[in-house]
Amino acid sequence: MKDENLEFWTTPPNCFLVATKSGQVVGCISYKQFSSDTVEMHRLAVDLEFHGQKIGQKLVQALLNTAWSKGFYVMYLETSNANIEAINLYEKLNFKFLH
Repeated sequence: MKDENLEFWTTPPNCFLVATKSGQVVGCISYKQFSSDTVEMHRLAVDLEFHGQKIGQKLVQALLNTAWSKGFYVMYLETSNANIEAINLYEKLNFKFLH
């Protein structure tokens, strides 16, 4: 994980989570604080080899649970219309399309 900005993502109130399988990092997700009750989701990624195993769904749910436990009640994200797989996931998890 050679990310120059990882310190930013791992410094509270921001949050960075990883998914592992057999000790191997297979996915990650993060949020950054936007306001006192709102966070913005970032960096959802799952290794291609592990697609179709609901890892992305579990990462998003874990991030939501973490945010709620820290007192954040709103989470938003931005993605492109071309990212159909992610959009389907977000809709399945009850995110609402705003624009």
